[in-house]
Amino acid sequence: MSRKGGRARHGALVVAVFVLSFAALYASSESVQVLDESGKGIPHAELTVLGPGSRTVVADANGYANIPSPASKECRLSVAARGYRRATAPCPEGEADVVLRRQRVEDVLVRARRMSRPFAPTTLTQMEVFADPLGRADPLGIVNGLAHSTNADSNGEVVLRGSAASRNRVYLDDVPLYEVVRGSSADRITRGRSILNPVVVERVESYPMNTPLYLPNAAAGAVRLLPHNHGTSSTSVLVSLPALGATHSRSFGKHMHLQVFGGVDDMDAIRRLNSTLADTVHSWRGRDFGFSGGLRMGDAGKVATYNAFATENGAWPLHVLGTRDDFRSAARRRTHVLSYELPVLEGRLKADFGRTTVEREEQFGNYSYENENRYRYSAIDWAGEANFVHYRAGVAHETIALDGNGLAPTHPAAFGADAPARAASHAARADRVDAFVYGVFAGEVAELQLGLRHSMLDGMDFTSVQAGVSLDRGHHRWIVSAGRYFAYDVPWAAHSGGLTPFESRQVGVDWAYSGSRLSAGAGVFGKVERTLTDATEQHRIVGGDAFATLDVRHDLSLRFSATRARVTSSAFGVRFPDENSIDYLVRVGVQWRASPLTSIGVAYTARNGTRYTPVAGSRLVASAVRVPVFSTARNSARLSNFATLDLNFATRLKLGRVLRPLLFVGVTNALGRGNVRGIAYSTDFQRQVEQLYPGRTGVVGLVFLV
Repeated sequence: MSRKGGRARHGALVVAVFVLSFAALYASSESVQVLDESGKGIPHAELTVLGPGSRTVVADANGYANIPSPASKECRLSVAARGYRRATAPCPEGEADVVLRRQRVEDVLVRARRMSRPFAPTTLTQMEVFADPLGRADPLGIVNGLAHSTNADSNGEVVLRGSAASRNRVYLDDVPLYEVVRGSSADRITRGRSILNPVVVERVESYPMNTPLYLPNAAAGAVRLLPHNHGTSSTSVLVSLPALGATHSRSFGKHMHLQVFGGVDDMDAIRRLNSTLADTVHSWRGRDFGFSGGLRMGDAGKVATYNAFATENGAWPLHVLGTRDDFRSAARRRTHVLSYELPVLEGRLKADFGRTTVEREEQFGNYSYENENRYRYSAIDWAGEANFVHYRAGVAHETIALDGNGLAPTHPAAFGADAPARAASHAARADRVDAFVYGVFAGEVAELQLGLRHSMLDGMDFTSVQAGVSLDRGHHRWIVSAGRYFAYDVPWAAHSGGLTPFESRQVGVDWAYSGSRLSAGAGVFGKVERTLTDATEQHRIVGGDAFATLDVRHDLSLRFSATRARVTSSAFGVRFPDENSIDYLVRVGVQWRASPLTSIGVAYTARNGTRYTPVAGSRLVASAVRVPVFSTARNSARLSNFATLDLNFATRLKLGRVLRPLLFVGVTNALGRGNVRGIAYSTDFQRQVEQLYPGRTGVVGLVFLV
């Protein structure tokens, strides 16, 4: 391993842009680029650090990867990529290149790759979570900037390839997490962040559709978060508006690692800077803390855990259907994940346990409600590798229980604070067992994906199936996949609807290209999402997306993506355009690295206005109580088009000899465009009132090492 001449300087500059600016997160790691004999980066190579606590990382599309610093002189690094000879050498103590030679016929070794990677179009590293301005240092926020996302306002909820946010699942490793977005559904402002600490998450995998069947209850799309656990010791502090947070990581010997994190959020500071928020948020405060860690026990396996606790309370003006009064909400969330992995024969046996509890209190005039939602998950599976087959099989048990009680309006369509109330309670439960088998058959240029999951629950059995082919041809990759999936549509509260079982049928074709300067891709997809309890209710989604990233020169990159997802729904035999339909969603960005330690970014996003059903009139249902009469043409009206120009600036400061904090400044909606997020009405429903997203807002923050 060596770094030579001009290639060294070029590689150092590229790495400096994306790595040195965020060195606080990788204080004990080394940057390595995997190259072919012509000096081009080899995408998605596997780098394995051999020795106690062996760990494998995957290089990005340009061949770059961060590996842990060598813990001893005996540390060895093994590098492999399809079509190249494997290379093994001592672990580098600094930046380094690894050059792989092309395989000859007699060198060909058919070897299975890690099963999730061939069929995950996008894998994002922890560094990218902090670097991407659209992500705002949130592991879920960065997904909303991808080509296959149809979320334009970055509200934290993941919407993938036209499916509703409530039908896309989030996982920590393989354990489903529920209700991970902070704030209230009464607005889209406080829901801009998730409960996930960005430093604790090491990598993000995004599956816009056809998710692997070992991920439970996924029938639309999935985001899989891999926890950070490579044994570095550091302290990171994030100071920004409206949040303050810190994470401390510490290693205890070579086999135990612990992270403790916490933070507070307060919207008052932003409200004072941006008066337009007063029409959307009156107050909001949130607090969270938690811990995660791992313990390696040699032949006895390893244990990993993640625990988070969060509280929040806020007040929002409920501008809907003639209402102007405050909606108040308080919530307490507890999330626990525990995994145990044991080496068995040529594979590993893994047990996963997860539990999420959400307690919520809501108050609006005479209406008050309390919810206690509980989600439990346990699974055991065996994964291994045999010749050219990588397989995974197991059983899982999932319980979802939503309980609510309180006072609801006597007339559900009349939300006035003085509206008479009635006692109401609601419960929704599901308890099911799944058995699954999933495998990837890996060849030299092609991989075949097959999966089967059988779900058993009260009065209903369902079998999910999927198949896919991934074909590599030089710099090109083709993925063709299809599946039939079963899942539950899980509401955020019992009173907003019960658990609805539904089926999704999906087919997709994706193409990706990875060159020295140009990365590009395109895909077309089709879905049919059908409610199993009512055969007349279904959604048809047809669309496509494309993206391109061009490195004009070493310090200037251009990015472009476009999405189209036409969604039509039917109920009781009537078909109508769905509010999630996207005629166009375009993102254009420029990233200029003014110096190795300074980056400037500009991003423009535009999409068509959201569809909605207008109010055609009203009727009197009680003394001084009027309810709306909606148009018979469902979703026949549109809001005005959405457009935003966002700016960001990041630079490395030098404060004395020790502190080198990263300063970042962001401006959202720099042009101050009035983007409409909804339509409200006067109390007699004769006059329309536009509700706007916040105007121009800013954020300033520091990330530094203590």
